[in-house]
Amino acid sequence: MRRRALIAAISAAFAVAGSAQQQPATPPMRFGVQTHFSQNWPAAWGDRAIDVTAGSLRDSLPWASGEPRPGRYAIEGSVAGTLSRYCHRSGGDVLLTLDPRHPLYDGGHTVSTPAAMAAYAAYVGTVLDRLPGCVTAIEVGNEINSGNLAYPKGVDPAAAYVALLTVVRDRIKPRHPSVAILGGSTNMIGTGFLETLFKAGMLGVADGVAVHPYRHLADNIDWEIAHLDATMRRYGTPIPIWATEFSDNYPTPDLAAPELVKFVTLMSASGVRRAYWYALIDQRFFRNMGLFTQSQATKPAAEAFTLLTTHMLPAGRAQRYRHGRSRCPALPLRCGSLGGLGSIRDAAVRCGAHPIGAQPAPARHQRRDRSGSGRGDWRCTLRFHARHGARR
Repeated sequence: MRRRALIAAISAAFAVAGSAQQQPATPPMRFGVQTHFSQNWPAAWGDRAIDVTAGSLRDSLPWASGEPRPGRYAIEGSVAGTLSRYCHRSGGDVLLTLDPRHPLYDGGHTVSTPAAMAAYAAYVGTVLDRLPGCVTAIEVGNEINSGNLAYPKGVDPAAAYVALLTVVRDRIKPRHPSVAILGGSTNMIGTGFLETLFKAGMLGVADGVAVHPYRHLADNIDWEIAHLDATMRRYGTPIPIWATEFSDNYPTPDLAAPELVKFVTLMSASGVRRAYWYALIDQRFFRNMGLFTQSQATKPAAEAFTLLTTHMLPAGRAQRYRHGRSRCPALPLRCGSLGGLGSIRDAAVRCGAHPIGAQPAPARHQRRDRSGSGRGDWRCTLRFHARHGARR
């Protein structure tokens, strides 16, 4: 019943139609979730990430605690162990956010001198050595457009930050060529701020740009991503966009599930490489952002997250279809494994200002199971008509 109610809620923003033959042009978007084991979350909470089939975790191994004395590392603690166990048990990976500030270097400012930047890069390399095959990317800094890029007077922030990315790249790529270096890390999609980094040469150094598109409604996120991509093209070859945090502290838990699906559909259609929901567990001041409560009760967002990771994203990238004069994103979905489409077909569906009747896949696309019920392995498409009515 909970699954049926969830799908009915999601279908308030989506409609269903056949699309059996479409093949994704690019690999599917990977979907992960933010955890805070570095802030003393219980290790057992990692099981919840496996429950929802999260493909990746985003967490941290803070530099100050990981290098208590210059050149002396203390990384083999409980946090590293928890992240390593997740990788081995789930087959997933970890994105680490590492703040380039340490009380022992450059007076606690964001590192900018050659020695301090080399020390940060050495710490990054040591972390990767201690977690072999587990870390997929390093996010250099966190929300650096919000006061977290703290250089002393006289330092050009953009030039110094790109110089740091270069030092990190030169240190880790020979030993860990597959680990992505993410630059930017902006609160919201801070294209104006990021443009200063593109001018300073970030596109030639980083493997991806990190953004945190927090907002209440997913609407228009595709516009902003397109604008970011166009801005990159003015300065060189665009690099992949990673949405390493997104969500909202919704007034009630049930509002998060349909918006989560809308977010993912729009980002997948826009070519976002990876996305990470914030967060796995509710927190004291953010009680409606988690997939689970602090007592580990499942919330509607967790069911939506699992629907995406198990039935939708593996089937391919969201594709755009024409709805009147608009082109709208659509995610492929294996419907048979959900036990048919009855709950969606019976729901009243409204997309933007246009009521759309939800329909099962055409008969020619259905492959009947042994019982002849037609609930076997056949495909449909979950379609979303954005409220802004963009004309593509």
